[in-house]
Amino acid sequence: VIVANTRSSKKLYVLPFLKEELVLITAKNHPLAMNAPVSLKDVEPYQFILREEGSGTRKAVLAAFRSMNINPSGLIEVKSTDFIKEWVSQGKGISVLVKRAVSEDELKSLNIVSLKEPLSMEISVCFLKSRKNDRAIQKFSDHVKELSQKPPFKTGELSD
Repeated sequence: VIVANTRSSKKLYVLPFLKEELVLITAKNHPLAMNAPVSLKDVEPYQFILREEGSGTRKAVLAAFRSMNINPSGLIEVKSTDFIKEWVSQGKGISVLVKRAVSEDELKSLNIVSLKEPLSMEISVCFLKSRKNDRAIQKFSDHVKELSQKPPFKTGELSD
């Protein structure tokens, strides 16, 4: 299973795979787009669109908000990254997403705004400790370790 921001467990072996950068996205004409880099605190006066309960991105964003005592003027919860990008491009709010979720083509209507406080999310592969010595699990684990040593691939790019 591939998961984000994994908590440790006695039953699971967790193999860190990669660290995803989280970025603030705004409409092209949004005031925050003109002032990069911005602090997360600067999002407070704006409607904030975030993923649904259980999303790793949501957990990371809300944890950052709590640690900085940030309370956006409104929170809109949605289940689709594409829906978030569409609403943000229409100026209906701002959001934080995994950087590679925004394609080059989408940058015609969206802006990636750098943050003063870097946000990221660790992606890990998890499997039962009881299966750690299973040959297929070992081969897959070795492959994941090898991939995690390579530079990240770009959106739409396939690895070997």
